[in-house]
Amino acid sequence: MTLYVTVATSTQSAMRNAPAYAARIASLLPAEWTARVASSDGDITLAVRGDAVRPEEARRVVTAALEDPALKGWSVRDVRRLTD
Repeated sequence: MTLYVTVATSTQSAMRNAPAYAARIASLLPAEWTARVASSDGDITLAVRGDAVRPEEARRVVTAALEDPALKGWSVRDVRRLTD
Protein backbone atom coordinates (compact mmCIF):
# COMPACT_ATOMS: atom_id res chain seq x y z
CA MET A 1 0.00 0.00 0.00
CA THR A 2 1.17 3.52 -0.73
CA LEU A 3 -0.03 6.64 1.05
CA TYR A 4 0.41 10.06 -0.46
CA VAL A 5 0.66 12.83 2.10
CA THR A 6 0.53 16.35 0.68
CA VAL A 7 1.80 19.25 2.73
CA ALA A 8 1.41 22.88 1.74
CA THR A 9 2.26 26.40 2.78
CA SER A 10 1.04 29.85 1.83
CA THR A 11 4.46 31.43 2.38
CA GLN A 12 6.02 32.43 -0.95
CA SER A 13 9.64 32.02 0.18
CA ALA A 14 8.89 28.52 1.47
CA MET A 15 7.20 27.64 -1.82
CA ARG A 16 10.33 28.64 -3.73
CA ASN A 17 12.46 26.44 -1.47
CA ALA A 18 10.10 23.45 -1.42
CA PRO A 19 12.80 20.87 -2.33
CA ALA A 20 14.88 21.82 0.72
CA TYR A 21 11.82 21.67 2.97
CA ALA A 22 10.86 18.33 1.44
CA ALA A 23 14.25 16.87 2.33
CA ARG A 24 13.92 18.15 5.90
CA ILE A 25 10.44 16.62 6.29
CA ALA A 26 11.62 13.27 4.90
CA SER A 27 14.54 13.23 7.35
CA LEU A 28 12.09 13.45 10.26
CA LEU A 29 9.95 10.48 9.24
CA PRO A 30 10.37 7.05 10.86
CA ALA A 31 13.34 5.10 9.48
CA GLU A 32 11.15 2.10 8.63
CA TRP A 33 9.06 4.17 6.23
CA THR A 34 10.17 4.27 2.63
CA ALA A 35 9.40 7.81 1.55
CA ARG A 36 9.75 9.33 -1.90
CA VAL A 37 9.41 13.07 -2.04
CA ALA A 38 8.21 15.29 -4.87
CA SER A 39 7.54 18.99 -4.87
CA SER A 40 5.71 21.22 -7.32
CA ASP A 41 3.90 24.53 -7.15
CA GLY A 42 4.94 24.91 -3.54
CA ASP A 43 3.28 21.67 -2.44
CA ILE A 44 5.25 18.69 -1.21
CA THR A 45 3.97 15.15 -1.68
CA LEU A 46 5.42 12.32 0.38
CA ALA A 47 4.81 8.84 -1.01
CA VAL A 48 5.02 6.53 2.00
CA ARG A 49 5.16 2.78 1.50
CA GLY A 50 4.61 0.23 4.22
CA ASP A 51 1.99 -2.36 4.97
CA ALA A 52 1.64 -1.15 8.55
CA VAL A 53 1.22 2.53 7.71
CA ARG A 54 -2.37 3.71 8.08
CA PRO A 55 -3.72 7.07 6.82
CA GLU A 56 -4.45 8.43 10.30
CA GLU A 57 -0.98 7.42 11.50
CA ALA A 58 0.66 9.04 8.48
CA ARG A 59 -1.23 12.28 9.12
CA ARG A 60 -0.26 12.23 12.80
CA VAL A 61 3.44 11.48 12.16
CA VAL A 62 3.83 14.06 9.39
CA THR A 63 1.95 16.68 11.45
CA ALA A 64 4.35 16.00 14.33
CA ALA A 65 7.34 16.38 11.98
CA LEU A 66 5.96 19.73 10.81
CA GLU A 67 6.24 21.02 14.39
CA ASP A 68 9.97 21.34 13.74
CA PRO A 69 10.74 25.10 14.01
CA ALA A 70 12.45 25.02 10.59
CA LEU A 71 9.13 23.92 9.03
CA LYS A 72 6.96 26.71 10.41
CA GLY A 73 4.05 27.50 8.10
CA TRP A 74 3.74 24.02 6.55
CA SER A 75 0.68 21.85 7.23
CA VAL A 76 -0.83 18.56 6.07
CA ARG A 77 -3.37 19.24 3.35
CA ASP A 78 -4.32 15.75 2.19
CA VAL A 79 -3.71 12.04 2.77
CA ARG A 80 -4.63 9.62 -0.02
CA ARG A 81 -4.33 5.85 -0.06
CA LEU A 82 -3.51 3.73 -3.08
CA THR A 83 -3.22 -0.05 -3.04
CA ASP A 84 -0.49 -1.71 -5.05
